[in-house]
Amino acid sequence: MLGLGNSISSSSLISGESVFVDPNSVSGTVGWWDFTVAGNMYTDTGSTNVSSDGDLIKRIDNSSTSGNKLGVFLEAPFSGNRPAYKTGGTNSKTYAKFDGSNDALRCWHQSGSSSVGGIETNKLSNSSVMRLDNYTLYYVAKADIATPTSDEIIIHMSAYDDSNENNMVFLKHPDANVSGGTDDEPTVSFYTQSTSEGPGAAMVTDQLLTTNTELWTIRSDGDSSSFYKNANTSLGLTGHDIGIEGKMTWNRTDSGGSFFQIGSQGNAAGNVAINGFDGDVYEMILIERAVTDAENTSIENYLMTKYDL
Repeated sequence: MLGLGNSISSSSLISGESVFVDPNSVSGTVGWWDFTVAGNMYTDTGSTNVSSDGDLIKRIDNSSTSGNKLGVFLEAPFSGNRPAYKTGGTNSKTYAKFDGSNDALRCWHQSGSSSVGGIETNKLSNSSVMRLDNYTLYYVAKADIATPTSDEIIIHMSAYDDSNENNMVFLKHPDANVSGGTDDEPTVSFYTQSTSEGPGAAMVTDQLLTTNTELWTIRSDGDSSSFYKNANTSLGLTGHDIGIEGKMTWNRTDSGGSFFQIGSQGNAAGNVAINGFDGDVYEMILIERAVTDAENTSIENYLMTKYDL
């Protein structure tokens, strides 16, 4: 079981404390997309960095140094789907502005088709399996609207086998009628689906959607899952069983497809779909295992301090 009670709150950060600065020092970091570094982002396929407020982002590099990383970069598949590079954000950081319609950055592969993200033939990564019940994800983002009229997908991960079954992870800013919801107010939720394991399960936090910049942590070790904000486990769910023993098979050697997408809901055919996120994304870190308590505290400390949360 996770030591979920060991997460820090922002008030527990020690002034002058040496904070965690490199997610790559944690084994299993397969994704690290940092929109606060202009050198990570490009207006084209990788030769011209963003430089001015409002530049459209075609590509952001994956800063993970793992051999199993999820793509070399994320890319906007079409010219009309590019988020904007913005300056002067939280704690004077830069960020990506998603427009709430169909902006998206993704890595993608479908067997027999072209790939996006610098992916080797028939691969999304060198990792054969990423389990839905054993991984850790951190993201720092800000919603522009506290009462959205429809679901807004921040992150969509999916893998399809040759029977077209799929395992999906959604991070939602849902409307009042989201499946699994227990509240008539817009809250932040997390959804998994595995057609081979069941219809799906949702973790809907009791945290109302705000327009503040927030750090959200999802952490699961196979027995229990946690989903909370700002490094404070009392601000969300802990010890929650999502009821899915699914797995995501990222190596694609059959007719299926796999993708990781930020900003809206996608599909295996490589098309940007619906439910766009209206807001700002600062940073995301994806680790293909449940981190230890000490690692979790270090990463949260790093992010809370970086964004002065």
